[in-house]
Amino acid sequence: MQKLCVLGATGSIGDSTFKVIRGSLSDYQVTALSAFSQIDKCANLCAEFGVLYAWVPEDRSDQLTNRLKTLGAETQVLSSAADLQRLAALKCVDTVMAAIVGSAGLPPTLAAVNAGKKVLLANKEALVMAVSYTHLTLP
Repeated sequence: MQKLCVLGATGSIGDSTFKVIRGSLSDYQVTALSAFSQIDKCANLCAEFGVLYAWVPEDRSDQLTNRLKTLGAETQVLSSAADLQRLAALKCVDTVMAAIVGSAGLPPTLAAVNAGKKVLLANKEALVMAVSYTHLTLP
């Protein structure tokens, strides 16, 4: 069973990812996810899949915590920039779906790569930025 972290869980790539997961529940376990603004959708995903960790921006963390309590979900809410990178590198995660839009997706994607995770990259900006960064830092 693949243990997944879905970065950008409430966007269109997240929707497609969860559609696949729902069709193969015995093959996947969603351990962690991140969302930016769709707090109700995030909370519902946490409750549906028994997610252990969820990241949202700090100004939305109380809202998610309250919504999770209402749903009876026991998901731990994380909210700092460092937490997002830690989420992508969790030891209990095998595979990271990296679907955070734009440059915001690069730090957690790099954290996943550096932690040896299988990364499913759905963010072209992170790929372009990582290639540019590598070229700038290599001798």
